[in-house]
Amino acid sequence: MDKFKKVFICSPFHPIGNTIKELDKSLNDNLNLAKQACIYAIKQGYIPYAPHLYFPMFLSDIKPEERNIGTSMGIEWLINCDEIWICGNRISEGMQNEIDKAKELNIPIVTYTTITEFDE
Repeated sequence: MDKFKKVFICSPFHPIGNTIKELDKSLNDNLNLAKQACIYAIKQGYIPYAPHLYFPMFLSDIKPEERNIGTSMGIEWLINCDEIWICGNRISEGMQNEIDKAKELNIPIVTYTTITEFDE
C-alpha cells in the first residue's frame, strides 16, 4: 500500500464579529471550513492535519499559555507534512505564522479561497 501524503490544513480559527451572534456564526463557519477541507483532503488520498480542530478540544484558545502550546504543537505537525493548504479568504496571525514556517521549510503551498472549491 502506498504511503498517504500528509496535508496541513491552514484556515482561520478565531471568530470575527461585534456581537455574540456574529462571533458564534463566524466560529461555526471557521470550523465548518476546516472540516470540509479535511473531508476533501481524505477524498484526495491525504491525511489531513488540522490542529485547530483538535487542540481546542482540551486546550483553551483564550488562555495564552494553552494557546501557545497548541500552536507550537501544530507547527510540529506542519514540519512533518507534505503540503500546506491555505483555506479561506482571510489570513489570521496564526495562519501567517504557519505559512511563514511552510515557506522556510519549502513545503508546497496550495490555496483554496472558497469552500466550493472542495466540491470540484
